[in-house]
This record gives sequence, structure tokens and C-alpha cells, in this order.
Amino acid sequence: MKSIRKTVLFIIAATILLTFSSCTIGSKSYADPWEIDPDYQYYVVYNALGGTINILPTRTAYYKSGDLIKKPEGSEGMLTTPIKEGKIVIAWYTAYENTGTAENPVYEFKEEDRWDFDKDRISDENTDESKGMTLYACWIDPPTLYFVDADDIENDLMTWPGVTIDEPLSRPTYSAKLTIQKGTGEEAVTYTLLDYYFDKECTQKVVWGEGTRTVEEIIADNNEDPAIMIYCKYIEGEYTRINSVSDFKNMDNLGGRYILANDIDFKDEVWKPLEKDMPFSGTIIGNGYSLENINIDATNRVRGVAA
Repeated sequence: MKSIRKTVLFIIAATILLTFSSCTIGSKSYADPWEIDPDYQYYVVYNALGGTINILPTRTAYYKSGDLIKKPEGSEGMLTTPIKEGKIVIAWYTAYENTGTAENPVYEFKEEDRWDFDKDRISDENTDESKGMTLYACWIDPPTLYFVDADDIENDLMTWPGVTIDEPLSRPTYSAKLTIQKGTGEEAVTYTLLDYYFDKECTQKVVWGEGTRTVEEIIADNNEDPAIMIYCKYIEGEYTRINSVSDFKNMDNLGGRYILANDIDFKDEVWKPLEKDMPFSGTIIGNGYSLENINIDATNRVRGVAA
């Protein structure tokens, strides 16, 4: 029985030692640094600065000269996504300054010290005499979108917390603050959403969805500020926003007022103009968007979108 207990304790101790002393080369993990291939002369210490990487405050990885180094992310391997309660890592830096105290640190970073995992490579130029370097985690609060009225930035329209950092921004649901009231009582006037912008001057239109900048990239361009301001530009009056081919087909009010909310692709669709007894007398605001691949089935010499 004593022999079995000793064996179990030895296995547990060996497992703990392996977990707490491991380092990495590429996808391989080693129990001891001296088992490293001689070609892997350079090393990086990842310092979580108050957080943990796979349960430890620091992790060390070894690389060849000129290697791109691994970004800690995901749930597999040694360099997993860092963890710190209520925070997320937005970037890694080669240096920092603590402008607070030892008990209550406030870490400041400079843009020139930011490590680009897609471009920067380890070499003698960025390591010390021992061929090592340290990367420090920059923690921020989880990103939040703040939607405000571009003409009245004190008017907080919506707040979306907990935005996914490694994905593009998702367009708000079509029912979200598409119209607002300005004024009170008999003087109240309805305004309709024209579009979303990154600046209060409404010159940088927000582009949504796949193929656009991720939330992480937007925050990086915003000096690591997780509060992303979205300025909503409104136009006086009641308009119907057109988001799709289906919406366009339902434009049956020939005197109505409409706004294109995005580019509309008519691919594989055949458009029949709005042919009625009266010509179209309403308003369509293009809003900088376009009707793409439109194939018009015209009769009676009608050649436009509306008769």
C-alpha cells in the first residue's frame, strides 16, 4: 500500500512540475529549457501583468532568429488566451511605465512599443544579451458600443456592452432607434435615422459585417479605448429605410419617402418598375449607397426603377 501511495504522489508531483516549468517551441512543449533544439536560441517571456496565461503569471517560449512569434490565444497548447477577471487583452508591448503605485499599478504603453504579431520578427535587434525579450499584456475593459445622436451627443440612444473583440461590428437590428422624437408636445418632430458614423462630423461611415475591421482593430485605432462611439445621423421627417430587395419591392406608396440603408444587390432578381396609374412622386434618398446588378423587366417603354 505504501508503495502504491508513493507511486501516486510521484506521478502527481511530476505532473505539477511539467505544468509549471514548461516552455514551448512552435507546437511542441518541453519540461525543461535545456531540452530545446540548439537552433532555438531566442526566447520570449510573456508577462500577463496581473493576469495569467494557462494558470501562470508568465510563460516562456523559444524561437529561431527571424521567427514570427506566437500570440497567446485560444484554449489549446501552453500559450492560451490570458485571463484576468473583468478584463481582456487588447495588445502586447515590449515596455511599459507604471504611473501608479506597487499596490495599485497603472500601466501606460507607447505605440512604438506595440508588438505586431503579423509583421515583427525576433532578432538581435529586439532582444537583450541573453537573446531574450519580454512582452507585457495590455488589459482593457470589455468593449462597449455607445450610440449617440450626432447632433446632440449628450443624447445617449443605446449602449451595447460585451462586444466580441475578434469579430467585425454587427449592424444593429433594424428596429433599433430608427426614428426618434425631438421636442415635446405639439412641437415634437419625428426624425429618421440616416446612417451611422465613427465621428461626430459624420464623415467616416461605419461599415458593418464580414470583411471589415474587427473590434480589436477599431480599438487599436482608438488609442486602446474600449468605449467605441457610434454617431447616429438623423434626417427630419418620417422615412422608410430600405435594407433589402424585399424592402425595395414593397415600396408601394408612390408618394412615400424612402432611404437606402445599404447597398442592395439584385443578383438573380428581375425588377418590375412601380407601374401604376400615377407616376412615382415620392423621394428616395440614395445616402451614398447603390442598387447593384439590377435587371429591369420593362414594358410600355418604362426604363426606370419607378414609372
